[in-house]
Amino acid sequence: MNLRMNLRGPQRQGPAATARAAATAAPRGRAVVVGAGMAGLLAAHVLAPHYGSVTVVERDRLPPTPQFRKGVPQSRHTHLLLGRGLESLETLLPGIVGELLERGAVPLDWPGEALWLTPAGWSSRFRPGMSIVSASRDLVEWSVRQRVLSHPGIEVLQATEVTALIPSANGKGVAGVRVRDRDEQQAAHPCEQAANRTPTTDRSSYRNRSR
Repeated sequence: MNLRMNLRGPQRQGPAATARAAATAAPRGRAVVVGAGMAGLLAAHVLAPHYGSVTVVERDRLPPTPQFRKGVPQSRHTHLLLGRGLESLETLLPGIVGELLERGAVPLDWPGEALWLTPAGWSSRFRPGMSIVSASRDLVEWSVRQRVLSHPGIEVLQATEVTALIPSANGKGVAGVRVRDRDEQQAAHPCEQAANRTPTTDRSSYRNRSR
C-alpha cells in the first residue's frame, strides 16, 4: 500500500508527475484488508477514497453491540486512548471522540486523575497534564466499526478466513487472496482479483456480508 502521495505536502510537479497523479486520481479496482480490528478498520477507511471498493475479511463474527470477540483476547484488559491516539482518531473520523463519551467512555486528566505503580514507587499526580479517554476495547472498536462500515464502498466478510495469497502475474506482488467460509468449510473466492491486499490482523484472525 503506497499512500505517500497523499501524506506529503504540496510539491512542484513536472509533466511526468502530473500524468502519474492524474492516473491515480480515479479510484482503482478493489482493495482487500485482512482483519476487522482497529488497524484493519482504519486502513479500510483510508483506502476507501482510492479504490472502487474495499473488502474487509474477518475471521470472527462481529457482534452487533460492544461485546467481547475471540479475535481480540486482549480486549478484557483496561484500555486508554492517549493524546495522539485521540487526535488521530478524531482526524480520521470527525466526532468519534464525542460519540465515545456519549456511550460511556470516561475523560481523564493524566496524571492528575490517574495513579500507577512503578518499580520506583507510586507516580506523582500533577496538573495540567494530558487529556486521555478510558473506555473498553469493545466500545472503541464497535464505535469505529459503525462509522467505517457506514461507507457505501466498504464491506466486511464475516466468519471468513484467508487461506492463501495470490501472486500477481509478474510474481512481484500480491493480486488478491483466497478465502474460506468458516461456517460452510467450503472454498470461496470473492477476493481473488483484489487490487491491493493489506494485512492488519490482531492475531491469527481472518459469509455473511454486512455493512
